Amino acid sequence: MCRPLLVLLFLCLSISANFGQENLDSNDDLKLQRLWLLSDIKSLETKAKSLEKPLTRASAFTEIADAAWTLDEDWAKKLLNDAYLLTLPDEEEQKRLRERPVGAEPQIPAGTNKTAMSIRNRILQIASRNKIFVNQLLQLATDKLGSYDAHLNNSLLAGQAFSQGEKEATRGFILQALRSDPTQGTVVSVINEIAARDRTFADELIIQYLDILRTVPLSYQNRSLLRVQVFLESLIFFPSVFGQQVSLPDPAVLKAYSYFVIDRIKQIQQQDPDSLQRARSFLLSAWQPLRNFAPELIGEFSSLELKTRKPGEEAFYPKNFEEIYQKANEKRVQKSQESNQSNFAEINSAINKSEFDKARRLIDKLSDGSQKNQFLEMVNTQEALNFIKKGNLVSADILAQRLKKSVSILKVYPAIIKVCAENEDRTCVTVLGNQAMKQLKNADNTLSPLTDIPSSLIDKNPTQPLVNLSKLSLAVAPSDENLALNILDEMVDTANKSDDGTENGLVGFDVEIFRKLTSKNEIRVRQAATNLQNPLRQTVVFAAIYQVKAKALNNKIKKKM
Repeated sequence: MCRPLLVLLFLCLSISANFGQENLDSNDDLKLQRLWLLSDIKSLETKAKSLEKPLTRASAFTEIADAAWTLDEDWAKKLLNDAYLLTLPDEEEQKRLRERPVGAEPQIPAGTNKTAMSIRNRILQIASRNKIFVNQLLQLATDKLGSYDAHLNNSLLAGQAFSQGEKEATRGFILQALRSDPTQGTVVSVINEIAARDRTFADELIIQYLDILRTVPLSYQNRSLLRVQVFLESLIFFPSVFGQQVSLPDPAVLKAYSYFVIDRIKQIQQQDPDSLQRARSFLLSAWQPLRNFAPELIGEFSSLELKTRKPGEEAFYPKNFEEIYQKANEKRVQKSQESNQSNFAEINSAINKSEFDKARRLIDKLSDGSQKNQFLEMVNTQEALNFIKKGNLVSADILAQRLKKSVSILKVYPAIIKVCAENEDRTCVTVLGNQAMKQLKNADNTLSPLTDIPSSLIDKNPTQPLVNLSKLSLAVAPSDENLALNILDEMVDTANKSDDGTENGLVGFDVEIFRKLTSKNEIRVRQAATNLQNPLRQTVVFAAIYQVKAKALNNKIKKKM
């Protein structure tokens, strides 16, 4: 039913019920707004059904469901369920995934598989608003795609639940992730995030992790034992979040770890004695925790330590965890001293100390090539940020114009623009915004100045310029709404020049910018959405606009209740 008929019907019913009352009361007005909005969202579903490819329909259905959730939850659930089914691979691939054994090497999704996984993650994020429904989807995923997918899905939901303060839901998702496949590492980063805010809770989870690991066969043959060793080290000895260390676990965790290591090494001795020497570093990692918190195991440790030695190797009882690898690193250190590696460390140190002139002198001594270019990018970025802190925007601008990588551009330009906006310098804001857009269109999109990976392992994303522009608009929106809207218009113009990726469900930019700006200037945002020529992009963007409106309407309705 079209909107005019819906509105006419509602008005007739309202007039009849109120015996000719001239003005609708506020509750009726909210009901009318709900009908209008629901009608708009329904029209998006009609457009989405005409999209040809399964992943494009899935992407559109997912965002429409988000907008519809507070207005018609049953309909939203149906959309999400349909979207999830559209993302699944063919039956042959599903069978292969289901038969993938626990402990197998992790998979790196690429192409359409990566897009499908991203859409499924978004579906689960929305579905988690209803615990029964999200568990139904999780079970569907496990039945269709096996344990690895179950681990990833539950890890994702655990992180989301913890960020929302839902402790027991977090525990449930983490335990499901671990029981699905404890040899995969996605859940480990979630536990470390928990440790940064709730050490006691994280310790409980680590002990449960160790208990679950006891039930799973681990082997060096499929690298499962090696992965678990690395995961446990990151949880117990080097817990960190985004490079920032967090507090170490309590003694109960260290004692449980000691028992786990001894038991696992004994199993290796029985089942795979040829791997005993390979397990030596794992055994030695337990020495200090064991000596301090489980001294009853010292005898067993000493016996196993003897059996893990190579011929002619002496007994070794490390004073701390780092000492375990000291000998193994000696040759690497010696080699690095004979190469540029020592220079690299000195350059890093100089940059971290804001000794930029010294860093540049050291960089000049490097041979031309990618490493030199990376260090130049790094020093230009950090020195520009340093100039901004000091209020020297001219020098910061000069360095910003030298930046080649999008990650650096998106770090520096928004920071300068923020200061210009605070100074009410409109010319500065406009000039820098245009300059940032120009540089982003031709930017190098590798991950960061010093974390490049081989190009063969990087998915080529033809829509990266769109991603960059949307992120720039997001970054400057808090400082200057008009500039953010202008960048959004530029992004739309760029998007209309190519539909690359949309056939596989990729919108190609960060839709969050449309949500953010809708509450500030809905008319401009609607115009930008209307100007999008690709049907998937237009559908998803209008869904984002309606998500904002539905949330605002729901808040009004709650206040009236």
